[in-house]
Amino acid sequence: MPYNEALATLRANLSSLPERQQGFADSLIQQEAGRRGLSEKQWAWVRKLADIATGKEVPAAATVTVGNFAGVIALFAKASQHLKFPKIRLALDDGRPVALAVAGARARKPGTVNVTDGAAYGSNIWYGRVSPDGAWEKGQLISAETETALAALLANLASDPVGVAAKYGKLTGNCCFCNTALSDPRSTAVGYGPICAKHYGLPWKAPAALAADNGQDTLL
Repeated sequence: MPYNEALATLRANLSSLPERQQGFADSLIQQEAGRRGLSEKQWAWVRKLADIATGKEVPAAATVTVGNFAGVIALFAKASQHLKFPKIRLALDDGRPVALAVAGARARKPGTVNVTDGAAYGSNIWYGRVSPDGAWEKGQLISAETETALAALLANLASDPVGVAAKYGKLTGNCCFCNTALSDPRSTAVGYGPICAKHYGLPWKAPAALAADNGQDTLL
């Protein structure tokens, strides 16, 4: 469908879109009328939304269940006693960064966990939010490929928050909580440092850390 035709179709059928997508579609229409116009990626979304509005494409489910997030929420609750804006930083299998933070009291849905690519606010990619019971409300700009990879990561985090956090530190050499390089072999062995362990209520003297204390090379 040509760009202009897609735009006209979207404009004429805006009210036929799911409510959660109408605001995004309207913003595209308004931006196209402005001085900067739309990027190729945005035009692709105009076509996609036009197809959804006219029934040519079935919209993806708004939410995906990724498992109970109570353990993740508990980590944030513990850290909030010491930190103003605690975060958990992870990565998809292809290396793309993922950052999680709890929405504050003034947020649209306080107490949920916002998921982004970790960039500064205003230039970041919002992947959606996860409720304490594990319902992931997906962001509108997420691709099917990213959805699959992120769903797997969030499910793993839900089932084993500490294990996933530690694995990130061991693989990258950076603490997933404070993003600081793990230079101490004991911290590298555990996957996070002693200060973050204290803030998030996690064990630090794991067997691997004890082995490093004794001058051994064995890691977890």
